[in-house]
Amino acid sequence: MNKSFLGLITILLTPLFLLANDHYAVQVGVFLNPRLSDFNTIDHLGYLYAEEDEGNTYRVFVGDFDDVREAENIERQLKKSGYLDAFVAVRNTQFGKPVAVIQMATRSFKEDINWEPFLDLGEVYVLSEGNQVKIVTGVYRDLNEAKVDLKRIRMSGFSDAFPKIVNGARLHELGAFELGDYKKALIPIAFDASPSTTRTNNSDDLRSRGQQLEDRNVISYDRSSSERILVEKSPNASAMATNFELPLPRIRTNVKRQSVLDLQKALKSMGTYNSSLDGYYGDGTASGFEQAANSNATFRKYMTLAENTFPTNGTTRTNNLQNALNNLPSNPASSLVALEGDNSPLAKAYSAYWAFQMNGASRGVNDVMNMAIAEAFQRQPRNSAAAYYNVSIDPRSTYAYQDINQIVRHIAELHQIQGDRIYLPCWMMTRHTEEISKSMNRSSMNVYVSQDCNGFFQWETSRVLKSIAEDIGTTRAAQDGAALTRLYLSPTALSQIEAQGLNAWNNLLWQNLSTWQTRDPLHQKIISAMQLAYFQTQVQLEDHFMDKGFSAPQSKSLALAVLKAMVGDHLDRFV
Repeated sequence: MNKSFLGLITILLTPLFLLANDHYAVQVGVFLNPRLSDFNTIDHLGYLYAEEDEGNTYRVFVGDFDDVREAENIERQLKKSGYLDAFVAVRNTQFGKPVAVIQMATRSFKEDINWEPFLDLGEVYVLSEGNQVKIVTGVYRDLNEAKVDLKRIRMSGFSDAFPKIVNGARLHELGAFELGDYKKALIPIAFDASPSTTRTNNSDDLRSRGQQLEDRNVISYDRSSSERILVEKSPNASAMATNFELPLPRIRTNVKRQSVLDLQKALKSMGTYNSSLDGYYGDGTASGFEQAANSNATFRKYMTLAENTFPTNGTTRTNNLQNALNNLPSNPASSLVALEGDNSPLAKAYSAYWAFQMNGASRGVNDVMNMAIAEAFQRQPRNSAAAYYNVSIDPRSTYAYQDINQIVRHIAELHQIQGDRIYLPCWMMTRHTEEISKSMNRSSMNVYVSQDCNGFFQWETSRVLKSIAEDIGTTRAAQDGAALTRLYLSPTALSQIEAQGLNAWNNLLWQNLSTWQTRDPLHQKIISAMQLAYFQTQVQLEDHFMDKGFSAPQSKSLALAVLKAMVGDHLDRFV
C-alpha cells in the first residue's frame, strides 16, 4: 500500500463518524410540484411533509417513528394504496445538534390546522411524534435567548408555550406543501428587538445547529437487505431519473403499429380478443390483454416467479472493491477501510469523492484524485492515453477540484479506463444522474453500470418477460445494464442502420421461437405467455418514448433496443 496515499486518506477521513439510525420516516415518493390535497387518500396514515429536491421536485414523507415496525406498517399501507415506490427511510439524528426552540402548540396530525396564527410569529417548524404534531418556532442561540422571546409568544395567544431543546435533525420546516391552500409566504419577520433577542436565520449557522440536513440525514431502509443507500439530491436531475421511477405510460389509441397487431394476433389465438386485427390499441385490445393475463396459467406462474426475484441486487460482481463501492454511503466506516486496503485508482478516487462530499474542497482531495488519474494512465503513453480511452481527462494536467461534478465525471471515466468490470454503483447514478449521463453519451464510451440502474423493470410485464427469458435461455447472463441505463436516462434516436439491425433481430427471434414452440406442448404454453409479456411491454415502451418526444418509428426502434438489452443475452440461442 502506498504510504503517501495512506497518509492522505487518514487526513481526509478523520472527521468522519459512524451513522446512528434511531428514527424512521416513510418516503411516499418524489413528485413535481406536489400539493397536500393530492394525498387525501393517505393523509390518515400520519403527518405529511415534503423536503425540496431539485427542479421543483419534492420528496414527500409520512411521519417520524421511533419503532421501525410502525414505519414498515405505513409502508405496506402506502403500497396497497398505489404508492409502489414507498420505502422506510432512517433519520440519522446524530447529524443534528441540540437546538433551542419554543413549542407553541400540540395538534393531532388529523386536524385541519390553521397555520396563520403561527406564521405571524416567525419561522415555523414541526416536530412529528406519533399521532402528535408539535409546532415550534426558532431557532434560538440557546435557551436563554428563547426565554427572552417567550413573553412575546405567550402574549400572542399561546399561553402554554414553553422553551425546549430538541434535536435539529428532527425538525421539519413548514413550507408551501404543508400549508396546502394557505399560500402566505414564509418570510422571516424582523423584530425590533435588541441583538440579544434576535433569532439566527443565517443558513450556514442553521446547518451547524442541525437544520437543512436533508442532504445527509436520510437513508433508505430495506429490511430484507443489509444495504442502506444514502438518499441525496442529484444536481439538475429530474425526479424520474433521480429515483428511477417509471410510471406506466398512457397507451395511444390513435397510432397504428406492428407491436399492437402482434399482440392482437396473440390475444385472438387465446380467445380473449374478437375484434379486427387493425393494429390500434383500443378498449378491445386492452380488455383482451387483461383477460389473457388473468387467465393464462403460465403467465401467472411467471408473474409469481418475477415477484419473488425482483428487484435484483444490481451488480453481478461481488469482489471486495465492488462491495466497498456499493456500500460506501450505507456503511462508510467499513467501506473506507476497504478502500484504504485497495491500491487501485478507483479506490483512491472514491475515497477522494467521499472526503469532498463530507468536508468540501481541499488539497488532500486534489492530491488523491490526481494520484488516481496518474496511476490509471500508467499502461498507456501519456500523450495518447486520453484519445485511446476517449475520455476528457488529461493525464498531463494537475486538477484542482472545486466542483463535485468534476470529480464525478472523472470517476466515470476512470471506470472506463480501469476496464476490469468494476461496476459503477447505482447510488452514484442516483446522486449524479446528469453528469453520469454526459459521460455515458461520449462517443464509444461504455461505463460499467450495475444491472438495475433503470426503471424499466418496474413494469410487471417487463419482469414477467425477464423471468421467461431466464427460464428458456441457455445462459444466466445479466441484461446489458449500461445500454438499459443509457436508454433510460438519455435516449437518442437510432440511426437507420441500427433500426434495421434491431428489426432483423426481432424478426429472427420470433421466427425461431415460433419454430421452437411446435416441438412440445409445454413450449407452446411458454411462448403464448411470452407473447403477452413481450408485445405488451413493447407497446408500453413505444408510448414511453413517444411521451419523450420521439416519433412513432423512432420509438419503435428504441423500444426494440430496450427489449434486446433486457433479454437479448438470455435468448441468444434463438438468434
